[in-house]
Amino acid sequence: MPKTISELDLTNFLHEPSKQSLSDGFGLTFIKGTERGSATAYFRKQCQGHPIKLKLGQYPAISLATLVSQRDDMSQSIAQGITPKAARDRALTLHTHKTFRDVALLCFERRVKPHHKRPQNVLSILENHILPKIGHLPIEHIGVYHVDDIMAHVKGESYDDKVLREIKRPIKFAMQYGFPVSGVAIITLTSKDYVLTQKRGGRVIGTDEIKPFLTDIINANQGRENVLILYVLITLLIRKNELIWAKKAEFDFKNQLWHLPAKRTYQGKTVFTSKTGVSIAIPLPDVVVSWLEELFSMHPNSEFVIPARKKSASPVVSESTFNKAFAPIFSKYHTNMHGTRHTGSMLMQYLGISEYVRELCLNHRHGGDYSHYLQLEPRKIAHEKLAKYIADIINKILLEKTKESL
Repeated sequence: MPKTISELDLTNFLHEPSKQSLSDGFGLTFIKGTERGSATAYFRKQCQGHPIKLKLGQYPAISLATLVSQRDDMSQSIAQGITPKAARDRALTLHTHKTFRDVALLCFERRVKPHHKRPQNVLSILENHILPKIGHLPIEHIGVYHVDDIMAHVKGESYDDKVLREIKRPIKFAMQYGFPVSGVAIITLTSKDYVLTQKRGGRVIGTDEIKPFLTDIINANQGRENVLILYVLITLLIRKNELIWAKKAEFDFKNQLWHLPAKRTYQGKTVFTSKTGVSIAIPLPDVVVSWLEELFSMHPNSEFVIPARKKSASPVVSESTFNKAFAPIFSKYHTNMHGTRHTGSMLMQYLGISEYVRELCLNHRHGGDYSHYLQLEPRKIAHEKLAKYIADIINKILLEKTKESL
């Protein structure tokens, strides 16, 4: 019976000695070879009354999403009366000697658009920073020196690592489809080659720095609302956008839970999608409930926890607001808003919370378990320990400020 194959299915298959093949029933089949930890992917189906078998490549060198996309392309060709081999040969002929722009946009349509949560962000990177410089060049003429030139112009920007990724993606796509490529070395480039800053994680603030950090936050005079938001982000280990688009109806203060949805809509449009693509119930310690109740009281007529502070097309506050408010402090500690999330995880580790529970508190799901209440009690204990630790530090800071003012 046909079934969708997941990454977990493939991991189990590769580690199961008695099983030599795995099929999804839709044409995608994986067969083990001599190399451990990998399998060859094939497309197998009936076409015009004849069985066909085409090799797609090695998994996991080629991602499951890529292989599924190739399977779907070939299935579509069969539905149109074209054999997959003829379709592939035609594609190779069509795109030989085409430009980087041609390949990048083809890659965007086939690899990014169907699977990426925010494909417009990828297209923006391509159109603003990459295609104006190398879009007109034949794909086979693109070399590392072209990448060097582009990276020299964007180095230090918040998106520089994303630019490098979107240069490499079409090159890898071209190689998978057999297009002529000379800059094979491009796909080996990493952020270390250009000394790019790790943007997403930021720097984790150590236990010896957390009190000075919170002291600077409190003394920054950036408003009580901004300070409360930062407290909530650190204590609940959540992403900034998860709180920015939060609606008051998601919070159950009686049971001390925040039901974070898989996605949110506004005026019929999807405005938020969780990174994991699933919902989760987040435990709310007493002190966090008090912070959230204070935030609610600041905007009693809004359905959102943090509505826009000035007239705007968006109903919620801008993502950059908090970065700008605490920019000098983040710079001092070499971190960012996202870094506070991992700082919270590090503090949990310091408080004796296991790695498994910390990962769940970060909403990192492993093993295919996407239960809304997954390990709720252990997560509740972890958040309560962290909330008490943070609240005790805040109270000490405020007490010291009071004594100084006397």
